[in-house]
Amino acid sequence: MRKNYPYVRVIVDCTEFEIEQPANPQAQQGTWSTYKNTNTAKGLVGITPNGIVSYISPLYGGATSDKAIINMDGSQSLIELLEDGDNIMSDRGFSLDSKYTHLTLIHPPFLDRQKQLSSQQVLQTRIIARHRIHVERCMGRIKNFKLLNGIIPLKSIYLLEYWFYICTFFFYI
Repeated sequence: MRKNYPYVRVIVDCTEFEIEQPANPQAQQGTWSTYKNTNTAKGLVGITPNGIVSYISPLYGGATSDKAIINMDGSQSLIELLEDGDNIMSDRGFSLDSKYTHLTLIHPPFLDRQKQLSSQQVLQTRIIARHRIHVERCMGRIKNFKLLNGIIPLKSIYLLEYWFYICTFFFYI
């Protein structure tokens, strides 16, 4: 990691947990995930290049985009914890607002107007994927907990964020 991307401070990805459909139409709209095609709660996890969880966001409704979560303001936001010159590695769904000029987002290249990636872009995509696999494995371990599998009932929704934190850090104990 240090050879190719020496300034990467955190590798991020979002995960979603299926929740029971709320009765309130506004809550349904806020939790609807077009990706999962169901109502979900969504959170961001960041790991260090060494593979240790370093950031867990609060949970948001499934309608919240990856871009919106990473650009959240506030004392608990990821952006507030990073320093000038830090890099964030992510997948294609993330982008930083233009006001965060002191940070760099590293993600696989997009296909613009060309039909095929150049050999340099293919190489860059493979290097990024090799590093991002660690955050994907972390997400897999989180999802393996029975507590987070299945549909989370609305009566337990207030506990979901605590469960998310506990399950994320549990495999380090």
